[in-house]
Amino acid sequence: MKTFTDKKRKIFFFVLLSLLFGMGISALVISLGFGGWDLQAWVLSGLFVSIGFFLLAIAVRWAQGGKTLIWIVAAGLILRLAVSIGLTMGLPVYGYESEEHQAGYIFADSYDRDYAAWSLASSGEAVVSAFENEYLADQYGGLLSIMALQYRYLSPGAHRQMIPLLVSGIVFMLAVPFLWNSLRSRWNRRVALVAALVFTFYPEAVLLSSAHMREPYLLCLASIGTWAVIAWEKNRVKSTAILAACFIGLALISWRSGVVIAGVLVVWLFLDGIMEKWHPSRRIWGWLLVVLVFLTLARLSYAWVRETAVYDTYLMVQSSGILQVVFKQIGLKYQIPIVGAYGLTQPLLPAALVALSNPLASVIAIIRSLGWYLLAPILVFGFFASWKAEPDRDRRVLIWLTTISLIWILVSSLRAGGDLWDNPRYRTIFLPWLALIAGWVWDWVHCRKNPWLWRLYLIELLFVLVFTNFYLVRYAHVGVRISFYANIGLVMGITVVVLGAGLITDWLKNRKTG
Repeated sequence: MKTFTDKKRKIFFFVLLSLLFGMGISALVISLGFGGWDLQAWVLSGLFVSIGFFLLAIAVRWAQGGKTLIWIVAAGLILRLAVSIGLTMGLPVYGYESEEHQAGYIFADSYDRDYAAWSLASSGEAVVSAFENEYLADQYGGLLSIMALQYRYLSPGAHRQMIPLLVSGIVFMLAVPFLWNSLRSRWNRRVALVAALVFTFYPEAVLLSSAHMREPYLLCLASIGTWAVIAWEKNRVKSTAILAACFIGLALISWRSGVVIAGVLVVWLFLDGIMEKWHPSRRIWGWLLVVLVFLTLARLSYAWVRETAVYDTYLMVQSSGILQVVFKQIGLKYQIPIVGAYGLTQPLLPAALVALSNPLASVIAIIRSLGWYLLAPILVFGFFASWKAEPDRDRRVLIWLTTISLIWILVSSLRAGGDLWDNPRYRTIFLPWLALIAGWVWDWVHCRKNPWLWRLYLIELLFVLVFTNFYLVRYAHVGVRISFYANIGLVMGITVVVLGAGLITDWLKNRKTG
């Protein structure tokens, strides 16, 4: 009886706290944002956001992450709220003269989609019309319909663009408890902690979940699907139902991204839940099946990737003076692979540090670049380290996740080239698994004191220094003037020296201990 009473008290406390936060933050957003103060909008949006906070509190408690997870989720939510308000109010003053910046939107897509959602909400048409082709701002219709519903029932009197941002932030943060719970149960607390930190505070994810974009919903569904795959053996019926619901949601938000995310999860389930029961001698057939399925999908998508890559490569070359000089000297034969390799470096940290223009845009560019440059060496290291993972079950899953993640990052670079917005956005779709890899790598390096991750960071640091000098010469006329090709050769030479020195050091160390 006492336990039941304590449980009711905790639920009452969660409800009261959620209501206070929901109503308070909604009041803040409506007061600061466009559209003006309205009592009805405050009450409706406040109650809706309060429900979201309550679900988030229940999810955090269920994940059993303790105070650490509470602080991560709270900090992540506050950060997204601050970025949402800051960009909405700051871009018209400190941004560019572009139409979207003057309206308070960091992404052109979010600007188009949000105004289309308000137009649909205020038109009186059925929300399902968002799935028709007349609304070009969202080719899939799912997010457009969700936002239109929010405007129609939470803010019917005026276009208050920050209300959907509150919802996006909560939806994204709902993914964190699922990611924490699944990785803690499958691996350990350190893996879960690092993965949760990477997932929550990766700059691109913060930016996307503070805008009217699809990614918060896609990443939330991908994280819940990851939990369902890991929990599949404990309750197959429940996990299968949750996976099916996630796949339907993904298809409604973006069926192209949904197919990719669902494919990763289905193969993971096959490797983890089915192949584990096979005799080791038969598992080679499972890998062959995975490769066959992957090659089939690659063949089906080749034409789309090639056509879009050609067009986006053309746009990228036209906007980049460096690439125009390079292709004038070597011709157009290697245009796509070179732009793809260039896309892997985007957002380019040396350029962000030196090619300063608008102060707000420069700060955003530097933070986005730092996020990618801190994560990239971990992914490369994770690919090689995954082949040594133990037990076999972990090795299969990690080889799959690191391999498909690197392939997807390469495809994103080919698809969007050096584009500073679409390219990083495409690769962020894999963030739950990139965060998982980061957590596992950090745990692996910590336990084995392996020096190779730090050697990769050294190579990257020297790359940044070399090309920072290049951009300083180009924009500030300061530094040592070196040709573009000499810079490439210098970076390649540095890479060979660092890798060679590392191999020799390890060989001498093993010889001494052996």
